[in-house]
Amino acid sequence: MQEINGLREIIPGKKAILCDLWGVLHNGQKVFPGALRALSSLRENNTFVILLSNSPKPANVVRAQIKKIGINEDLFDVIVSSGDIAREFLGQTPGSSFFFIGPERDYPTLEGLANPRTQDLRAADFILCTGFFEDWGFDPRQYEAFLSAGIERKIPFICANPDLEVDIGDTRMLCAGTLAKNYEGLGGTVHWLGKPKKIAYQKCFEILPENVSPSEILAIGDNLETDILGANAMAIENLFITSGVHGHHGSSKEELEPFMKTLNIWPTYFMTRLDW
Repeated sequence: MQEINGLREIIPGKKAILCDLWGVLHNGQKVFPGALRALSSLRENNTFVILLSNSPKPANVVRAQIKKIGINEDLFDVIVSSGDIAREFLGQTPGSSFFFIGPERDYPTLEGLANPRTQDLRAADFILCTGFFEDWGFDPRQYEAFLSAGIERKIPFICANPDLEVDIGDTRMLCAGTLAKNYEGLGGTVHWLGKPKKIAYQKCFEILPENVSPSEILAIGDNLETDILGANAMAIENLFITSGVHGHHGSSKEELEPFMKTLNIWPTYFMTRLDW
């Protein structure tokens, strides 16, 4: 892996960017100024920009959220979210019912679905999870007996946010991926609908201009186990932002290498914060 000082060093020859949101462009509360400079410069270079996010919300909701903190629509071409991928996956079997696990703020993910929602887990064909119940807290152990009932009935679990955790400002919060990992560990079937799975990148390939090849794409992210692992699996060069979710491991090559060796995940390039 190679350390860089700015995106300008590696952008020649790249026609498209697959850029993560949380931890790269913002921290859930404020946008990073360097990231705005990078996006602005990419637009000046006519680079096609897809914001590829594991957010469990539909793209239109994500677009409105990031606009509030200063990421305007003229800075990117399209948003691909795990929420939309999950909606599409569930919609492939329109008669199937689902039991929802997640906070009320994720209800937009449910709007307009042809699938009936059931309040009875025993009657569900799927479990659709976008996160934790607001009034249950963030202790996965509270869900074990509940999830065991789903496993007993062999109900597939749709994970609409494969991230395990995320930082909101200075606070670390668990995501739907933590519950999905527990469900899988208990023997359940999980459909991971987002990075690092192939389905997320296939959705991007459907949107990219036809003349863009994988060698002309750069993926940017702060999570080795989703952004970087997924890009590597698709043979896409990638840039790891070290100050994001793994920021506590350090920012230098010497600090990062032991952690990367443990995961056996290696980015193409790395830098502390995204900037041009």
